Amino acid sequence: MNKLFLTFMVIMGIVVLSCTNNNDYYKTGELISLHRHTAGNGIAIVFLGDGFDREDCRKGGVYEENCRKMTELFLSMPLIRDFKDYFEICARVDVSNERGVRNCVADPATCPDNAYSCGHPDLNWDKIRSNATLAAGKNDRSVIFMGNGMIGGYAMGDVAVYSANEEKKAFWMMHEFVGHIVGCMPDLYVEEGDTVNASVRKTIDENHAVGELSMLDWRKDAKTVFWKDFIGRPGYEKVSVYPSGWYGIKLGELSTCEDHRYTVMSWGRVAYFNVMERYQLWRKIQSRAGFSTVTFDRFIEYDAVNLKKETDWSWTPYKALEWTDERIWK
Repeated sequence: MNKLFLTFMVIMGIVVLSCTNNNDYYKTGELISLHRHTAGNGIAIVFLGDGFDREDCRKGGVYEENCRKMTELFLSMPLIRDFKDYFEICARVDVSNERGVRNCVADPATCPDNAYSCGHPDLNWDKIRSNATLAAGKNDRSVIFMGNGMIGGYAMGDVAVYSANEEKKAFWMMHEFVGHIVGCMPDLYVEEGDTVNASVRKTIDENHAVGELSMLDWRKDAKTVFWKDFIGRPGYEKVSVYPSGWYGIKLGELSTCEDHRYTVMSWGRVAYFNVMERYQLWRKIQSRAGFSTVTFDRFIEYDAVNLKKETDWSWTPYKALEWTDERIWK
């Protein structure tokens, strides 16, 4: 009797232990809440991951920990830090059958068996967007797609692609995700290229009408450029009419509001958004959070905090938030 009871208890112990171990791991489709909004209707940010296997998806493991650190970095960014209560952030778990991401275009037979086809000729964009929508519960969401390894860093539509072993995480976050995805800002890289024609002028004017390309204009007169109301205003001494390029338009054909070298959206890689980048990002945040009062005067009232905070163009405030995770696939 005692022997039978002991055998039963051992079996039960194995079952309980097995269940406990399984509960230590996230399953595909589960969501990890990273930050809850307390104001507005919640601007949805969704993390997706590729090349993270079962062990990476342990609760508190590689995938979750890197998502949490990225969330902390995001919430420290200019403007974002002032409206962090507006954001609803989560991570969806997708367990890959094989660990790591890598470029296997030249030899498809070596492509890893992962969740979103990282390394293949193209990502499974339809799956990325549909799963992000499911996770957010709505179509209006922004996505950080994290690869377990090196897959480059870029923005595509409403998705920012991030390599988990990216060395300059703060720059990636401010330029690719906050700048391109949340703020819909263009690169201000200066290249040799074409001149401005009627089509370019029309494109810029149409974007101005919907609150985009605010930092660019084909006009060059301080009395008529899009940011004329900032020129001469106390606190905005850097604002004037400067030569700029834009996606194949050569330097000098277009104008921008501050020296194009001193913005994170250019090659300068400084931790700074110029005034019209801040204005556009602020308008996007307010609108997506459901606040309709996005007047110029309201922005001026808010932007007083940036005139004090944004004078240092170094990355000093963000260095403490950088990290290296040796567990990431190489």
